[in-house]
Amino acid sequence: MHRLPNKTPRPVNRLAEALNRSPGTEATAVNVLTNPREGATTETAWQLHHEKLASWAMQRLVNRDDRYGCYGDSGNAYTSDKPLSKASLNTHFGAGMLVGLHSTSADETCRWLAFDLDNHDKDPEVAARNFDDAIRICNQLTELGIIWLLEDSNGDGGFHIWILFSEPAPVEAVHRFGKWLLGDDDHEMFPKQPGLTGKGLGNWLRLPGRHHKRDHSSRFRRVHLPIFMVHVLGLAINAFG
Repeated sequence: MHRLPNKTPRPVNRLAEALNRSPGTEATAVNVLTNPREGATTETAWQLHHEKLASWAMQRLVNRDDRYGCYGDSGNAYTSDKPLSKASLNTHFGAGMLVGLHSTSADETCRWLAFDLDNHDKDPEVAARNFDDAIRICNQLTELGIIWLLEDSNGDGGFHIWILFSEPAPVEAVHRFGKWLLGDDDHEMFPKQPGLTGKGLGNWLRLPGRHHKRDHSSRFRRVHLPIFMVHVLGLAINAFG
């Protein structure tokens, strides 16, 4: 396995500090894994806790609130020119209009790093390869002592891997770290660029929750512990709240 160099420039050190201080405890995660809310399906679990999830997302995931991602009636993606509000996040988690969040702030920092392992065509070989790649990345993060979330994003072998920072980190360092984690894999990464270009907005990724085209609600895996499918709401709020 490749190792990060011992001597790193200040932006990477700032990223390491944010990673090393990322909040969360294994004890809380164990409690969530072993005590899911009785009677709640994955879909209803999101809806039942939409207000808490909206508050959590606003605090921990939103990099900029002057723009956000949306989907049209046919599932086509576009960027809204309206400000992002907590009400919009409430609607997203409550099974209404879906929201995507930009990966980079206007001052070029990131609150999170994410990988998107797609399987749009429901190809079982792609699904198996995606899972192997996801486990490789997550195991690598575990070796580094970094907390991660593995999202079953579409129910057909597509995955998102989320790494949350305790404080905003420089986008250039986050991008470099993500490229190092990906290695030779060609999966999408957010942020996609080491800095803002063009319109100065960067790219956005759909928030966990309901899928924009399929009858599927996100589920999460943890590989620090025996693999269980868990409701994101408890893991997100309790492990990272």
